[in-house]
Amino acid sequence: MFEFIAMDHVVIDSLHLFLRITDILIENLILSLKTADAAEKRTHFHGAIDIKKHKHLEKYISFLKGLNIQFCLSVNRDTNKLQYRDLTGPEKLQLFQNIK
Repeated sequence: MFEFIAMDHVVIDSLHLFLRITDILIENLILSLKTADAAEKRTHFHGAIDIKKHKHLEKYISFLKGLNIQFCLSVNRDTNKLQYRDLTGPEKLQLFQNIK
């Protein structure tokens, strides 16, 4: 991108690289779980989501709670789309150390 900067003068911020990669991996994991639960067909939800109808997402949430990581799915009031909070760095590290 910046050819005038020599590679030996470039410092890679590995923490932010790790956090960004894990954000994408978690997004893809949740998308896969939604697909397995056939929830991807519903891009808009009305009211609260009944997690009991989505077994794979329910297992993921219980797995996170077993690691003492607070996580919940909710429906955005404005867009009616499924949303969840991002995990913090230590939570992400704990997740990836314990996930199979």
